[in-house]
Order: sequence, then structure tokens, then C-alpha cells
Amino acid sequence: MHGHTVSGKLTNEKLAVILKKYDFMQSDLIAGLFSHKTRPLSFLLVVDDFGIKHVEKEYVECLIQVLQHNDYITTQD
Repeated sequence: MHGHTVSGKLTNEKLAVILKKYDFMQSDLIAGLFSHKTRPLSFLLVVDDFGIKHVEKEYVECLIQVLQHNDYITTQD
């Protein structure tokens, strides 16, 4: 649905449902701002860019694995 007027909203809603399974919550005040329930990890998704705030690199690696597992990102070696 690239280019559709509601594609960003639908993608965000789908991502929120998937991340909820992994204990991430989306902010009620700021769309696209997610934080983990127990880990000091939060990130902001704006269109197709991530801004990640973290304390331990292992938390970021966990987030990357979740996103890769659900086909939201790919990485290049």
C-alpha cells in the first residue's frame, strides 16, 4: 500500500500489535514512540527511520531480532 494516504497509520497499528507481544507499549501522547515495559529501551519510529534510546546494547539487539523476525527490517552484512 505504498503511497496510500493511510498506509503509515495502518503500518503503525500493525507494528504496535506485534510489539505488544514482546512487552513494548506505544505512548498515548506521541504516536510512534514505543518503550519496553521492563527494559530501559525506547524508540521512535518516524516514517521509515528509527531513533533508539538504550542503556545496554543487548536490548537493542533484542529489538532488532523482533523486527527482523516480523519482517519489519532487514540488515546487510
